[in-house]
Amino acid sequence: MTIINSFLNNMAKASVGESFDTLTHLLVGTTEVTSIDVADTALEGEIGTRASLTRSRVNNTSSFTAIRSGTDVIDTTNGDNLRSVGADIAATGNDLQLGVVIDELQTTAFDIEFQFDVSFNRR
Repeated sequence: MTIINSFLNNMAKASVGESFDTLTHLLVGTTEVTSIDVADTALEGEIGTRASLTRSRVNNTSSFTAIRSGTDVIDTTNGDNLRSVGADIAATGNDLQLGVVIDELQTTAFDIEFQFDVSFNRR
C-alpha cells in the first residue's frame, strides 16, 4: 500500500487536534500500473461511481470499509479488470490519500468488500 503525502499531513493534523480531512470514498481503477507514487493525486484509470467508506474505530485503529458493487460494471458484460484500489476524501475530484496495486481482479456479478485499517500511535 502507498500512503500519499496529503494523507500523512492529515494524520499529523489529527494527532495535534487540528482539523483534518478523513477518508470518505473508495476508488477503483482498471489501468495497469506497477506502483502508486506518494505525490499522486488521482487513481490512474478510475472507473465507476465512488463508493462511500464507513468508518469504525477500536482504540487507536480506524477501519474504513466500502463495497464495490458487482452491478457497477463499466467495461464489458463480463466484468471489469480491477488493477488498483484507493481512498479519497471526496466523492469527486482528485485528492487521493492512499492506494494499492492489485494483481488484476475480474469482477462480474459479485460484490467486493475493501477495508483499510489505519493504526496511529502518538508518542
